[in-house]
Amino acid sequence: MQKSLICWSILFLISAFSCQKESARNPFGRHETITVAWSKDVNTLDPACAVGMESAEVVAQMYEGLVTTDPVTRQIRPLLAEKWEQSPDGLVWDFTLRRGLRFHDGTPLDADAVVFSFRRQMDAVVAHRARPDDPRIAQCGYDYWKAYFDGLIQSVKVINSHKLRIVLKYPYAPFLNSLEMFAVSIVRPFDTENADTLNQRSLGTGPFKLVSRMADRIVLTRNSNYWDKSKVPAFKYLVFQTIRETRQRLLALEGQRIDFAFHLNPARYLTIQLHPLLQLRAEASNNTVYLALNTKRGPFSVRQIRLAVNHAINRDKIVKMVYQGMADLAQGPLSDQLLIQGKPIFKKEDPLARWHEYDPEKARALLREGGFGLEGEQRQFTLYLIQSPRNYLPDPLLMANMIRHDLEQVGIPVVVKPAEYMEYKRILKLGLHDMAIHGWVGEISDPDEYLYGLLHGSNVTRATGTNHAFFTNDRFDDLVKQARQAHESVDQRIALYRQALEIFRDEAPWVPLAHSRMVLTASKRLEGIEITPATFLVYRSIRMVEK
Repeated sequence: MQKSLICWSILFLISAFSCQKESARNPFGRHETITVAWSKDVNTLDPACAVGMESAEVVAQMYEGLVTTDPVTRQIRPLLAEKWEQSPDGLVWDFTLRRGLRFHDGTPLDADAVVFSFRRQMDAVVAHRARPDDPRIAQCGYDYWKAYFDGLIQSVKVINSHKLRIVLKYPYAPFLNSLEMFAVSIVRPFDTENADTLNQRSLGTGPFKLVSRMADRIVLTRNSNYWDKSKVPAFKYLVFQTIRETRQRLLALEGQRIDFAFHLNPARYLTIQLHPLLQLRAEASNNTVYLALNTKRGPFSVRQIRLAVNHAINRDKIVKMVYQGMADLAQGPLSDQLLIQGKPIFKKEDPLARWHEYDPEKARALLREGGFGLEGEQRQFTLYLIQSPRNYLPDPLLMANMIRHDLEQVGIPVVVKPAEYMEYKRILKLGLHDMAIHGWVGEISDPDEYLYGLLHGSNVTRATGTNHAFFTNDRFDDLVKQARQAHESVDQRIALYRQALEIFRDEAPWVPLAHSRMVLTASKRLEGIEITPATFLVYRSIRMVEK
């Protein structure tokens, strides 16, 4: 015990010395600054173009949508819109904006700005169909718009300065939920010919605004004129810093040079819990981690081969090793915790909550039945992964190598291909992968985000870059489309989704792996930490107390 206390005392002195050195070269006072560190750079500050947790997290501090979700009740509540009305057929939505709202540069927020925020994405995607070389798509992609809103919204029009109307092509049950997505945050109108505007200027309404942006460091400052005076941040600066090496992020956190460290190795969690200056929290998260099998490429177009892969992989062992108790084994694309207006789609004891069991002998039999290797093909099959850790995937290389080992045990040769995030996205969008480890954090807490966004066949034909299995099944697509349009009956939606999940289980375009918890590692000097249902930190609520 005495030896342990001596070790912690030495560590504390080192940490204190490190803090003094850091303060000397940090232009922002520690008492007024919160610093966040993660493993990769932010790729954009434009909410319509953001992909990846890092960009989304920063964007969510500067920009806001029409509505938000209550973190406790999970019910939709007003944000920039103070109220709305829906037509009986679910097609027409009228939104009334709060009065007195202003963007960061002082420009009043009005209905024209909301229409602009939607139309700039609608117009760019439509133009891309007519002219595939349209530079707006090359620079941005508008992946979220294409996956969730393209083909849904008929028109967005101004009624008066503080009222607008959105007309849908068909009823969409989780429409209000979808308006919380960061991709449809409201921005001040700007010249869309300058695609880099939002990377240089802060044109939102959020509690923070941009000070500076470098490749590995973004500095935001408190929006002292934030419209909700009760939620103006208590501290002045919010800094997002890239520290690529996991060990260096942990050392920076232990040395109190940063306040949050994302993407740490789970093997270090116990050390963090025992550290006198640090805190660790594990929160339930709306996410899914899976191995996508490219159903349009090679042997994975054959159902028996896909089933064989599912039986070949020891998913339980992988989840235990990779997450160290901070994840649940996935039994499909949806967690049993995902509810529709308080109602579960299935429960733990439900047959839908039991995936294909680990059975290497059955896998070998299915490979033979599917004709695997009969034509003498000996090539290695590619398994792509993001090389940097994510909140939902703390050690992607370990997971990939465990999957490779299991598949090679049944005769499927695999080459593991780590890639930088944007290159990984490019490869998957073009369908150049055989398999890919991927994860998705849900923003709207609705099954549609998974079953439509990640698996519907239209997201193959429209090249949205979200259906990484390139899965198409007419019956599945029809059921999911019916479910997203059944706006009058929760029970009908659940019944339709259950049928769709049966097809998913039978076709096996994925190997479901995990539903991970969001693990927060932070300095104990922070209090009041809140997390949104989309697992973004609510930085504005944080208070600093010196311990």
